[in-house]
Amino acid sequence: MRDDEDEKWDSVGNEDVVKSDEFEKFEEERIRNIRESFAKGEKPEKYEFKDVPLLDDNFLNDTHVKSGDTILQADDTANAEREKQFKEHEMMKKFKREQQILHAQSKAEKRRLEILFESESEKKIHLDNPLSMNKMKQVWHVQDHMNLTEFNESQFFHLHDINSDGFLDRQEIRLLLITELNQEYKEENEYLDLAEMSELLERKREASLNLGDVNKDDKLSFQEFEYAVKESEKQITKEDLYWHNLEKMASFTDDEYLKFRNDHVLEIRQMIVDGKLPTNYNYTDVPQLNGYFVNSTHVQRNGSIINLHLQEEEIKYKDFKRFLMMNRYYLEEELAKEVSPEKIEKIQARIQNKIKKRKERIARANIPLSDKQEREVWKKEDLMEPEEFNIEKYFSLHDTDGNGLLSKQEIGGSLMGELGKLYDLQDDSVKEEREAKMAAWMQYVFNTGDRNKDNNINIEELRTLAEKKDEELVEGELDYSEDDFGKFKQEMENV
Repeated sequence: MRDDEDEKWDSVGNEDVVKSDEFEKFEEERIRNIRESFAKGEKPEKYEFKDVPLLDDNFLNDTHVKSGDTILQADDTANAEREKQFKEHEMMKKFKREQQILHAQSKAEKRRLEILFESESEKKIHLDNPLSMNKMKQVWHVQDHMNLTEFNESQFFHLHDINSDGFLDRQEIRLLLITELNQEYKEENEYLDLAEMSELLERKREASLNLGDVNKDDKLSFQEFEYAVKESEKQITKEDLYWHNLEKMASFTDDEYLKFRNDHVLEIRQMIVDGKLPTNYNYTDVPQLNGYFVNSTHVQRNGSIINLHLQEEEIKYKDFKRFLMMNRYYLEEELAKEVSPEKIEKIQARIQNKIKKRKERIARANIPLSDKQEREVWKKEDLMEPEEFNIEKYFSLHDTDGNGLLSKQEIGGSLMGELGKLYDLQDDSVKEEREAKMAAWMQYVFNTGDRNKDNNINIEELRTLAEKKDEELVEGELDYSEDDFGKFKQEMENV
């Protein structure tokens, strides 16, 4: 009967007579018979090829394996290099997740993403030892469509020795292992991260060869395959082997990630200043380096935060002068009750000395948004090459939201390094003075540069500010005059 059926399909002119579903049924049965013959170690009749035909559109070649809907490229890179690349992949995944959360349009969306990513990071893909009896039977049933009661190691080996050379080579091992991965991801309802899946596959392929490849020729003979199966079964009770936990697969320290993030952000910022579309960053804003932060009300540099929203600059500036005079007033009031006039004179001299030193310290600062100050920020904070500096690139890098204007917050961010020259940014005892100095700088920038009075600085206005020289800077001192203090003292005494 089988010969008659074969002859039917060998006949010429039957193409219009035979239905396509009949041919598919015939082909399916024919392939099954061929595979059964290979599994038994027999040569199939009327099949002149050495390779074992695969089911379900599965295939393998020198570079790829396919099982179901999953195609993976073989990766024979050395273990250490491959794991390094995968670690970078996982750090990039973390970076992208951080950016999704950062750019969430609402608090609800931000929280949803945080919960989602946290749950994903806790997931574990539980894989049995490579070449365990349990998983080989799964492959036999799922990939090979064979009856579980007919399973034996010899037939399994022959069926997966695709090129019939008497060995399971790397690609053949990958193909039989990929089924387990597919099944596990489906059971976990897990998104198929092909890089992650590829790394799992390569680790299991390496582990399979380590179990049985006695002569280290990167393939398994049947005897080595049997030995590997026995060794795998011995280890079956061991839990949490190194490929079980996805977190362990690409574990990295906080310091490693911070370095990766900073390096990647530098790459993105370099592309932005070069006028190129950044890769792996699908947002219009300019990403900030570690420790830097800018939003609609605050700027941060290395843990120090300046609020640019709660008070107008002029109010903050005047309040600081009042703060200094208040301190002096109460100090003098207390000392006048308990110490001699000579002692008061010494204390007043000390106060004047502090004022002098503060002025000297302030004098060390560059003019805000001057060419010199911008070049220092470009080199020391933006970590860009000095010879690449120009005003347009500087502007695009500090236009954090990409709207073509520098806001108060964006300008404040570019001045924080200058502020750090004058004050310890972590010292709360000079917090009021720091904020007052920033307020004075802001007054200067917008009084001098904001010609159209839109409370932003455009590229042409920045260009004008950059051309200012030291002698052109006119700004009020943070310290009060003796006349100021006299008026304040009289005010306090009249209260």
